Amino acid sequence: MTISPSAPFAPCDPTLPLILPDTVLDGDIFDPLALFVSYVNQLLAGGYTPATLPPDFAALYRVDYYNAQVRNGGHSQFIHNSGDALEDNLAAAARGAALLELPALETVIADCAAWCRANPEEAARQTGFDVRAEALDPLDQRLYGGKMTDEALAALIADQPQDVATRLKARLYRDRPGMYDRSDYHIAFWLWVARHPNLRLVPADGLAAARQDVLDRSPFAAKALAARALEQLHQAIPTPPQLALFRAMAKVRGSQGQPVFFRATQRSLDAAPGEECHLIETTERRLILRMSGGAVTLSEARPPRLGLALRLRQVLGLVPRDVLAKAMLTPRPGAQIASAPVDGDLPALLARLHLPEALALWTDDPERHIHWARGTLTGLDTAAPALTWRFAMGDDVVTMEASGTGVLMSAAPSGREARYPAEMLSAYRAERQSP
Repeated sequence: MTISPSAPFAPCDPTLPLILPDTVLDGDIFDPLALFVSYVNQLLAGGYTPATLPPDFAALYRVDYYNAQVRNGGHSQFIHNSGDALEDNLAAAARGAALLELPALETVIADCAAWCRANPEEAARQTGFDVRAEALDPLDQRLYGGKMTDEALAALIADQPQDVATRLKARLYRDRPGMYDRSDYHIAFWLWVARHPNLRLVPADGLAAARQDVLDRSPFAAKALAARALEQLHQAIPTPPQLALFRAMAKVRGSQGQPVFFRATQRSLDAAPGEECHLIETTERRLILRMSGGAVTLSEARPPRLGLALRLRQVLGLVPRDVLAKAMLTPRPGAQIASAPVDGDLPALLARLHLPEALALWTDDPERHIHWARGTLTGLDTAAPALTWRFAMGDDVVTMEASGTGVLMSAAPSGREARYPAEMLSAYRAERQSP
């Protein structure tokens, strides 16, 4: 089949090339496997998904996930790390084992699946470390024991085309055999790569460009990547307690009157029952955050103070060292400077006013979701609805004035400004949600 160099690829395209370095078959027996996984990882990072990869790519990628997990921490680790994807991972791994023509591996996978279905509660407890079901140990040993005898290997090589047989023998019959030189799994993967009809061997200096060309010719992948990026921004919308903190932060000013933004929670402090108290770091100074009764309050963090009684007990040696150290290092609340209520509807309002879409149009900075999720909230009018969100990004403070008509974005001191009508933002989101 002749394929036009510029023809676009479709989801699950059987003509998708397997682009690997031109030295892939000349190194260790495990090189084709490792380089195949690297290639698929690049496709996934570029917008492909397991559902849009060619079926053989997807199955072999998943069987190697299974194999790597079991070799690292046994079936217990594989089960734990699979989580809700356990059934899908097992089914795909079985397909991969079938493609590699490894019936013994298929049986191990099937037995693992049967044990998980028969013991769902015990399967859910597996960790790969302190909780390891003894019933899984024999499965581990069966997978580890997948070795080829010299006779079986000789017969396999004799059954290959001459060029493949010559290269494979050069990998396996060496003065110092490698760790996987008799592994039926790694040998089968080597053969799958060597015989793949779409194998395209590329010099190292052209590998990145060849793989990027595949992504450029996969428009569905670019669309999926954009949808993934937008979903990341929606997932970064702060929670109701966080938004209450950011409403309170809007009332805090720095030494020169500049906005102050939350950076991180340094540590938790002692609090009354039903309350939370934290020492937080901001762009200006440390503050004390208290959450209680559906509201947050911010107070200045004052230096610790040792009372006379504590000092006397210290002198007399009556205070344990850890208690004294904690008292000396724990700041105490000063004057209250701001407060705000917790409103459970605010995250949905930020989404409804299309703040994530506006941010996506404003910048493609890979850390934008981190920057904007630590802002301040002012001008809240839930009836209109309208709000103003500010966050620091680089040298700028970015302001998002959102309402039912759209989002006006501006940055200071750079002076950049852009207006995104609501219709544009709605269309942007719809394009990335449609199948």
